[in-house]
Amino acid sequence: MPSAGRALVSVALVTGLSWAGGTAVGDGSNRDVRQQVMEHESAGDLAGARALLENQSRTATPDPGSTRELAEFLDRHGDPGRRDAYVKWAETEKDPQERELALRQIVLLDFMEGNKARLSDDLERYRAAGGKDLSEPSGQEKLALYSKVTIPGPLGSFARMAALTPDLAPEELLPALARNVVTNGYQASGNEALEQTEYLRLLVRYIGQARELQAMAGNAQKITISSCDSEQTGALLKILGYRMRGACGGDLVLETVNPTRAFLTVDSAFPLTQLEQDLRANHRFELPYAPTQVPVLYSANYWMTALARSGQTDFLDAFLSDPSLCRLYLGLSHLDRPTAEALRKQASAAKLKVYAHVLDFFGAMFQIRNGAAVVPGSPKVWAAMVGVSPNNPGAFFERLMATDDGWMAGYFDALSRVNGPGAAYLTQPERMKRFYDAVRGKITSPGPARPVFRSSTELLLLTTSLRLDANGQPHVPGDLEVWRNLFIHHPHGKYDGRLTRSANSWRTSDDLVEALFALTRKSVENEPLKIYLALNDIDRERTNPISAHLAARLVLAYRPYAAQYSVFADAPALSESSIEHYLDTFAAVSGMHDTLLRADTLGMLQAEVELWRILSVQNSIPASAQDASFAKLI
Repeated sequence: MPSAGRALVSVALVTGLSWAGGTAVGDGSNRDVRQQVMEHESAGDLAGARALLENQSRTATPDPGSTRELAEFLDRHGDPGRRDAYVKWAETEKDPQERELALRQIVLLDFMEGNKARLSDDLERYRAAGGKDLSEPSGQEKLALYSKVTIPGPLGSFARMAALTPDLAPEELLPALARNVVTNGYQASGNEALEQTEYLRLLVRYIGQARELQAMAGNAQKITISSCDSEQTGALLKILGYRMRGACGGDLVLETVNPTRAFLTVDSAFPLTQLEQDLRANHRFELPYAPTQVPVLYSANYWMTALARSGQTDFLDAFLSDPSLCRLYLGLSHLDRPTAEALRKQASAAKLKVYAHVLDFFGAMFQIRNGAAVVPGSPKVWAAMVGVSPNNPGAFFERLMATDDGWMAGYFDALSRVNGPGAAYLTQPERMKRFYDAVRGKITSPGPARPVFRSSTELLLLTTSLRLDANGQPHVPGDLEVWRNLFIHHPHGKYDGRLTRSANSWRTSDDLVEALFALTRKSVENEPLKIYLALNDIDRERTNPISAHLAARLVLAYRPYAAQYSVFADAPALSESSIEHYLDTFAAVSGMHDTLLRADTLGMLQAEVELWRILSVQNSIPASAQDASFAKLI
């Protein structure tokens, strides 16, 4: 079964596109309601949007278009009533293809929510309506996807040394290990080559010690010390890094002779105390010590073919020695099976490893449905941008990862996560190409997936937080002139010269959004983007957006007072006069010459404001009284 979560996201994108394009669903009154719903949703008034849709679908003979819009609205926002809404849509829908789509969403919701009692019946209804692309998941198929590899020693000791949580499912062990190796296993040396960290060095040493203990356990898979003075005693203690001090009996004590091995012994939870007690009492010591079988995706041989060097025969050693191989394992393990299989057929493991960093960060949104790649927006536009049609999903995703060192894949990932009106705006063909050119820039290296952590987080923040006004254009806090002045005069220091020059010709909010997209690829010198995101949050829940005057002041005061802006965002009932008074108060206190007095005053003021903020968020101070109480406080 395709990934349910991503399938539902794709339907939400389709919904947003149909709204933007004016797809006729019902009569003219329905289109009017749909426009009102979009306005409420863009303004963050989800309750108002839902009320309109529910009223529209409560008629004696509900229109299928109305029930569909309600179901997809609830689905976009994860409402618990979305399944019932899809059921109502399926019951009222007369178009066979539309009814099939409604029944498909019901099946996917059953799968996502683990509703096995309804899944079989709903799947039968979907098939009766003509659906052929879904089937009930089989446990045997999941098992067939994995083979086994051997880890020396007990799983508990290995998990301790590898920093793995003990409650992981078996098939999650290697992905968790791969993530640890990628993030904590290697560091850059002085010549920029990768060298193992202390974490990985200890793990590799433990594996070597575990193999020695496993060899000592033999075919019986049990370490046995028959008596204190046996030959096995000395051999075992040498492996553990200890030796006996004193003769066998009550005076015997184990002392460290090899600190490195002794540390591994203790840290891996080897029962050293029990061994010492048994030796002292001359009792037989027995310890089961069998290797552990863990599931590996596909087979060990598949991953070994991706190694650049020959002569490596052990999967675990190869896995730990190659962080790119670990990233490839992570990337493929996150994909649903059809998508992973399409990539495996398209490219060899060695070729996929070249793009492992891109697949790891951005592959989570890759999905194939009905034989084609699911894309945000028009498939034709993506075919033109990538150079391969989404109808050839394996080749499409391979080219997507290879294009512009990962920037294209990062852009695809960001757009795939946007729903509703924002998705319709961003995936309009001309804007989609224009904004990508801004993100890409002229120099594509280094790409967004080169570091250990993705460097394109601002791109995701911008696309998901972008709000539209009632006219369908992006919301601009204040007005466009405020932001033009910021880019041209850059009061906090010089910004990108190209963006400064282009700001003189700005005419619409699209021009500002293009400049913000260009700033998302910068890890530094992207202050205008951070200011926009902060002011956008302040405006999000306000009944009346902030004025151009206040927006300009907040822009100028961003550097000294940016940490205070979250107070304004959490309290949308604050008036502009209260916000300005707050800024004036902080400016006056910050200007005090006495250092101790200034620090004490700022501390007390900040503490009082935070207490007020907590009470407001908890509704202990009602919204109607927040502005007056805040004004008195400061």
